[in-house]
Amino acid sequence: VLLLGLVSATEHYFRAVLSRLLYVCPLARRQASSQAIPFGAFDYYSQADMGLGLLENTSFATVGEVRKQTQRLAGIELKHDPSLDVALTEYEKLCPMRHAAVHARGDLGHQNLRELGLALTPGRLGLKVKFTGFQLAAAVCQNVVRAYNRILYRRTVERWLGDKLLKAKWEEDRVVFRPLFQLFYSRHDSEGPTK
Repeated sequence: VLLLGLVSATEHYFRAVLSRLLYVCPLARRQASSQAIPFGAFDYYSQADMGLGLLENTSFATVGEVRKQTQRLAGIELKHDPSLDVALTEYEKLCPMRHAAVHARGDLGHQNLRELGLALTPGRLGLKVKFTGFQLAAAVCQNVVRAYNRILYRRTVERWLGDKLLKAKWEEDRVVFRPLFQLFYSRHDSEGPTK
């Protein structure tokens, strides 16, 4: 159950940051403007969270899906960042374990073993998460969130500079920059300007 919570919280982070980026970034909003939203989403989500409607029935359990949805909604390619690549690959390894824990009483199926790169053995293998394994899983989730957050923030700021949404004058940029900064700011890591 704890492993389920870790992976689910990480998937929720991907959804939340992408949907909020659509709200604060005009370039991402333009990128996603042609995407269809289920009609029922209008009754369920607030205007600020409407981007979540674009991610219904989307699983962020693979590196490919994280990359695809980031490109589809934000127009940002997640290439050429070794720390993000490693973090996503490690996170993707947790997803078959979560699947086994939730859907198969902890039994690792043939596909789970293949996804984890483990040798097939006669008989079933079961998932057993000890405390140290849980701590490692939490570190993997924290690392992927940090790496994704950093690259998405950096690429968004670079795009804003390139499209002249930022003028390099704090008095003018403060109003448009503040919501972007607040989206990516980590209270836990607490680095950045205080005003």
